[in-house]
Amino acid sequence: MVKNRINSDSPERFQSRFFFLVLLTSTVFFILLIRLWYLQVINGSYFRALAEENRFREFIIKSPRGKILDRNGQILVDSRPSFNLYLRPEDVPDLDETLDTLSHLLDIPLEKLKEKVKQSPSSYRSVLLKRDVSRDSVAYIEEHLLDLPGVTLDVEALRNYRYGSMAAHLLGYLGEITDRQLQQLRNRSNNHYFLGEFIGQYGLEKAYEEYLRGIHGARQVEVDALGRELALVSTKETYPGSDLQLTLDLDIQRLAESLLGDRTGSIIVMDPRDGAILALVTKPSYNPNQFASGIQGEKWLALLKDPKKPLHSRALQGQYPPASVFKIIVAAAALEEGVITPNTLLGCPAFYYFGNRAYRNWKKENQGPQNLTRALATSCDTYFYQVAVRLGVDKIGYYAKGFGMGKPTGFDPMEKGGLVPTTEWKRRVRGEPWYPGETVSLGIGQGPYLVTPLQQAIMISAIANGGKIYKPYVVRKIVTPEGKVVYEHKPELVSQAPVKPETLDAIRKGLWAVVNESGGTGGRARIAELGVAGKTGTAQVVRLDRAGNRVPGSNYRDHSWFVSYAPFNDPQLAVVIFAENSGVGGSTFGPVAKEIFLQYFHIPKPAPHAPPNLQAIHTVASGKQNGEN
Repeated sequence: MVKNRINSDSPERFQSRFFFLVLLTSTVFFILLIRLWYLQVINGSYFRALAEENRFREFIIKSPRGKILDRNGQILVDSRPSFNLYLRPEDVPDLDETLDTLSHLLDIPLEKLKEKVKQSPSSYRSVLLKRDVSRDSVAYIEEHLLDLPGVTLDVEALRNYRYGSMAAHLLGYLGEITDRQLQQLRNRSNNHYFLGEFIGQYGLEKAYEEYLRGIHGARQVEVDALGRELALVSTKETYPGSDLQLTLDLDIQRLAESLLGDRTGSIIVMDPRDGAILALVTKPSYNPNQFASGIQGEKWLALLKDPKKPLHSRALQGQYPPASVFKIIVAAAALEEGVITPNTLLGCPAFYYFGNRAYRNWKKENQGPQNLTRALATSCDTYFYQVAVRLGVDKIGYYAKGFGMGKPTGFDPMEKGGLVPTTEWKRRVRGEPWYPGETVSLGIGQGPYLVTPLQQAIMISAIANGGKIYKPYVVRKIVTPEGKVVYEHKPELVSQAPVKPETLDAIRKGLWAVVNESGGTGGRARIAELGVAGKTGTAQVVRLDRAGNRVPGSNYRDHSWFVSYAPFNDPQLAVVIFAENSGVGGSTFGPVAKEIFLQYFHIPKPAPHAPPNLQAIHTVASGKQNGEN
């Protein structure tokens, strides 16, 4: 036993253990040295940047967003000061009591406020509790600031749509940036977006976000390990966004909005000479101001679920049968194809019989033979039934497309293209041939045809301007804060309608008769000084029953159209009016167009019940006829 103890404590055994300990220690220190070399040399710049980020913190200073102005420089959209409420938890002696007070004051659930504070990365950083605090709440907080330690108010610019829901579908709105948008925008150069920022989500606000936003500034401060601000290091100045000047006319837009009233529909006012939009009304509408500070979830859902669809732009996305306004296209096709001449007489009976079916005229009595001018003036259905059958669906479709139907105009990415049926379309979509009996209804704009109000504006403008199809536009120019014009729109001619000048002359003569001749369906739009030309239309939503009665219910009422332009000899303004499920004829809206023409051309309204100036009417008609000859 003594021998074994001596052997275990022998120098050789001790040396072996010492050598192992030295080797282990050396290995550990070698690994530490390698790790330090890796951290300080290889990744030194990375960790130095992290340390700087912990030491310095950058706070964004938002740039003022550019204004949106009408054609005369009147402000439609700008920004207004608003108060945001912040809380710095470290400075609050009794957090629960303070949050309870603010919960009642701001009408925000207490648990929601606590959750916001809990999500803050540091108790030394201010937490945003509410944007755009009401004036009453601001007054109360300012008065009780000594009783609310840690509570501060900060001023922020919020988007301000001065006229509420007016032109909302055109102007658009702002909304908080989504994670997907943030990722997309961060991949672009010269764009520094951040989480929680509000950007354009719809309309002009979205389309021209790059110009309107400007360049944000920043304030860099030094902080301690707890996040407390120690000193201001540097500042970067903001650069305001550019202003958009539109072709929109505020006075015309406001008038059109009031004239359409509570009806569901659209009014478009356009300059036929270049496609400039002076008014674009869609009803029902919404107030984009409710998006400016962040719309609440329940309000957003209410807008989405509203059966009246206030977010739906009927001017651009509503697709409807063109009704009797389509007789303009049918007339153009018939004249170009030689099916009729302006003087061809066709009967206008109460019924047109094709196969084993009777197609009714909107008037119950036989009106006798009519030429094209008279058929347009009285909107004779049975006249255009006959013309449509002679033409066929494909020829009608060719000229409809030639006037811009069946595809988006290019005005807005969200707009719809409508539908122009052809034999090929029906075979491809429905797997059936086109039957001759289906062509009859096309003569009066019924059947599968679908158009948007904007397409109708393009069409009537082309009739007025000599067949030119212009791309509609609403932004005239973009101006920087220094007054430099960085963009100015030039009229964009898309195509020329496939019709001869004499064809357009014949159609214009008929459209003049619609408004100015006895028996014309648009007589209520007559203005002696201008010589308004136009066309009415009433689209059946459902077929009549066997007894000729309409299906009851507001959703089954007829749609109404009125398209027009003036002055007749020098067209400067086109007006399209559409009313969904109005239950009245298109002629009802002649006075609406008349009001718009009177205001735009600064013509005094005639005295109530004053007889029309027949001499002036005949003067316009004489000039028209002489011009055509």
